[in-house]
Amino acid sequence: MSVIFRNESRPDLAQAIRTDISSTYVFPRLGVINVTEESGVLAVADAISPTASTSRNYNADLTLNRFGSQGISYNCALVETRIAATDSDLKLHGDDLATIEAEMANTGAQGTVGTMEAACAEALLAGAGETLTLDAVSPLATIAEAAYKVSPYGNATLVCSQSFLADLLKNENFVAPILKLFGNGIISGLVAGADAVLQSVGGWAGLPGGILVGKDEFWGTATVDSVEAPLPAFVIGVRPEAQDPGRYYWTAKAKPCAVGTITFLPRDREGTPWYVDTAYLSGPKLNAVDVGIKAVTKVFNGEGIVALEAADLSNG
Repeated sequence: MSVIFRNESRPDLAQAIRTDISSTYVFPRLGVINVTEESGVLAVADAISPTASTSRNYNADLTLNRFGSQGISYNCALVETRIAATDSDLKLHGDDLATIEAEMANTGAQGTVGTMEAACAEALLAGAGETLTLDAVSPLATIAEAAYKVSPYGNATLVCSQSFLADLLKNENFVAPILKLFGNGIISGLVAGADAVLQSVGGWAGLPGGILVGKDEFWGTATVDSVEAPLPAFVIGVRPEAQDPGRYYWTAKAKPCAVGTITFLPRDREGTPWYVDTAYLSGPKLNAVDVGIKAVTKVFNGEGIVALEAADLSNG
C-alpha cells in the first residue's frame, strides 16, 4: 500500500528543524533581525562624525550633531526548498515516517539557508562602501587599512571563501609570521575551519571579529551583469550582539551597524521562522516536504563593509 502524505501545514516539523542547521553558514553570524511584518521600513542608526565646539563664546550655539537614523525598506522574500521521495525511497529509509519526515525537513532547511547565504554574498558585493586590492607584499597592511575603516560599525571581521583563504595561505608574507607565532599546526586548523584558530589568527591580524570562511559554493563566485566572476573577500564591522536576533534588533537601532538579514517571524510561530508543509504530488506520485523561510539581507551602512580584491598572492 502506497504512503500518501497529507497536504497540510506542519508546525511540528518546523519545530523539529535542528538549531545547528545554519552553523556552517556565514550570514547568521553577521546579524539576524526578526520582524513581525513581511515588508516595511526598519529604522536603523546612522553613523555620525561629531564635531566639538572650542572656546565657545557667551550665548553662542554649540555645533549641532544630529543623532539620527535612516529608514531601510525591506520586503522579505519566501525562499523554499522541496524534498520529494517515492514510496520506495520511504521504505529504503526505514519506513519510520515520523523520522523520515523530520529528516526531509532538515534537508530542505539546508537548501533554503544555502540560497540565503548566496543572497547575502551578493548583497555585500553590491553594498560595500569601498574596494581595496590586497597587497601581495604587505597583505596585513591592506587588511589593517580595511579594519580601521569598518571599526566604527563593530569588530572588524574577515569574511572570505575557502578559495580566497587557500590563496592567502600561498602568500609567504602572510604565512611566515603565523608559523613563527603559532607553529606549524596552525595551518591545518585554518584549513579545517576551527573557530578557535580562525578567531586567534584573525585577532593577530588586527581583526577582533576573527575570520569567517564561507563555502565556495556560495562565496566563490557571483554573477554580475550576466557574467560570473570571483567574489572578493570582505572586511565587515560586526557587533557582538549580532549573534542574538532579539538584541541585534535594538542594537541596530541604537548603534550604526553594517548589515543584517531581516527575517519574518510571525507572532504565532512559537519562535521559529520556518514554514513546513507536506504534500502529495498526484501526477508523479511523489510525497514531498516543502521548507521555506521569509527573509532578505540588507546593507544598513555600506561604509562598514570593505571588499578585498585578491591580486596574485602567490608572489608575495
